Amino acid sequence: MLSLDIGTTKICLMELNDENSVLDTKVVDNKGTTIDDGFCHEQDADVIFGQVQALLKGKEKDHLALTGQMHGFVLIDKEGNAQSPCITWRDQRIKGMHLPGDPERTGCKIHRGYAAGTLVWMQKQGQDLKGLRAVSLPGYIQGKLTGDFSIDDENAASWGIYDVKAHTWDWNLVDQLGLPPEVLPEIIPSASIVGLGGKLVVHAPVGDNQASVWYVTQGGGAAVLNLGDGGQMSIPVKTFAYRSGQECRPMPDGTFIQVYSSLCGGWAYDYLKDLVKEILGIFGQQVDDDVILDKMTELASQSGHSLGVNTRFAGTREDATLKGSITNIDQQNLTLGNLAYGFLEGMARELRDATDWKGPVFATGLSVRKNAVLQQIIRNMFPTTVVPRRMKQEEAAYGAALLVRN
Repeated sequence: MLSLDIGTTKICLMELNDENSVLDTKVVDNKGTTIDDGFCHEQDADVIFGQVQALLKGKEKDHLALTGQMHGFVLIDKEGNAQSPCITWRDQRIKGMHLPGDPERTGCKIHRGYAAGTLVWMQKQGQDLKGLRAVSLPGYIQGKLTGDFSIDDENAASWGIYDVKAHTWDWNLVDQLGLPPEVLPEIIPSASIVGLGGKLVVHAPVGDNQASVWYVTQGGGAAVLNLGDGGQMSIPVKTFAYRSGQECRPMPDGTFIQVYSSLCGGWAYDYLKDLVKEILGIFGQQVDDDVILDKMTELASQSGHSLGVNTRFAGTREDATLKGSITNIDQQNLTLGNLAYGFLEGMARELRDATDWKGPVFATGLSVRKNAVLQQIIRNMFPTTVVPRRMKQEEAAYGAALLVRN
């Protein structure tokens, strides 16, 4: 079994045996980003597909699971050629627009970076969508491999216009937004067999959020706190139930997760690292990122915990005007160790405060995996003990493989 995770910053190919043991994992930097200016975030889908082809070279007679970044899209023509960059979930261009929504049906509002809103924005800027179709980035890779440019139901739900209970596009909402119906792809079940890509049996993608949750819980009913580039708190529920400030996303087993997403998440710690690196550079010191991060975490472990840091530097999906802050500064406590600890605590606190969940919680994600101080902060925050399982380096890729085999 092969499993491919097309992330925003990394691309991972994992190979598993019949007992689901990992035989090999290859991770490369995503080289597709062309614009990242705080307003637009775009990636070249064909550059990314070239990286995927390089990773898959020599692989044959196997099943391929797919997962990756959600919410974004690529516009293609009738031949499946990209006619736009991939506009990702980090894109901000609809900020300030007021769009209709029906979260009681779709499970979410149309937030910044969600395909439906960006498509409306493009039309308002004069983009003619006639003859074009939008596909998710994992769906684009699926299509380039097999010729089938459909979208799986989990990625469809991430666009803000999918009727979660009816398992189809919310055509009334699509009409209210003024989007041409033909721009939307056919919806197929996540993880289902799509077709052959060379000698590989290619499966429809699954959402990276759902894949990570499935890896950790495998339907066991625990919540999952994830901190990577972003952050999510995913709460299991048996039936569809939308709550303001959260999203209700479908899971492959017919259940749902209520998800609060922090826009900065683990990136906030890198934000502090970049400040330290800039200051060192001003004084002529060039220090590797990993060295700075290790020192920050060492100092955080010795911190007096006296600063309060709000890490909502990009606002929230509900309120883009919110800003981050550092409080409780006195004449002695403005130290790098206290700042590092405060940033870690702020990352976890935003996710904790978004829910009243009292059950078991598992912590996952690159930021958690690499930082023992953050693990202890999370354990301290929840009434039940947070038990990070023996975490795979790439939870989404592993979870997608499990879902294909489920």
